[in-house]
Amino acid sequence: MADSDRVARLAARCFRGADGTAVLDYLKTLTLDRALGPDAPDATLRHLEGQRQLVRHLIHLIDQGRRGPDAPPAPKGDDA
Repeated sequence: MADSDRVARLAARCFRGADGTAVLDYLKTLTLDRALGPDAPDATLRHLEGQRQLVRHLIHLIDQGRRGPDAPPAPKGDDA
């Protein structure tokens, strides 16, 4: 089993259940659901985008771990 498959299974297990869902929802609220105003400095925008990427990667790992390594990739964007 590839290391990435193992990490995906571990992520799915860590975020299973109500507690995991609550933590993931909190992370989404802090990052994906947050909008900065037009006066936001460039460094702040870059920092938030890095946080968003990390949360999106975590969501991808969780989905991959739940679906299994041989499952087709989940649809993204408007296809979801």
